[in-house]
Amino acid sequence: MGRQVIEEFKKLQHNGGLDDYLEKFEKLKALLLLKNPSHLDDYFVDSFIGGLKPSIKSFGRAFHPKTLPEAVDYARSEEETLGAIKKSSSLPRNPCMNSQKGLLPLLVSYQGLKSNVSNSTQLKPKTLNAC
Repeated sequence: MGRQVIEEFKKLQHNGGLDDYLEKFEKLKALLLLKNPSHLDDYFVDSFIGGLKPSIKSFGRAFHPKTLPEAVDYARSEEETLGAIKKSSSLPRNPCMNSQKGLLPLLVSYQGLKSNVSNSTQLKPKTLNAC
């Protein structure tokens, strides 16, 4: 049983949700500690981060967590951030901000208005479109 647990622990990868990965990690960690209680926390922190999805792994390493709960907190924060980004990118975009229109027409309009103000004594009201 000992070698199988070690192999399974080393192969453990974060493929689904973080909670599923953490549950499997904690079970295997407990089995490893039964066989060898001298494992250091650093070993488990490094193993946990090493098994994370690449998009989360670099974030976890950047903060150099000293404990497993810290590493889990960083991973959870990054997973939430990535989820929020994914959710916001799937929202419908503002129809006024497409590739045809943007800030450049506003800048050109401003430049034209500025030159008209200096050349004219009377300003005419200008109507603006919704976009």
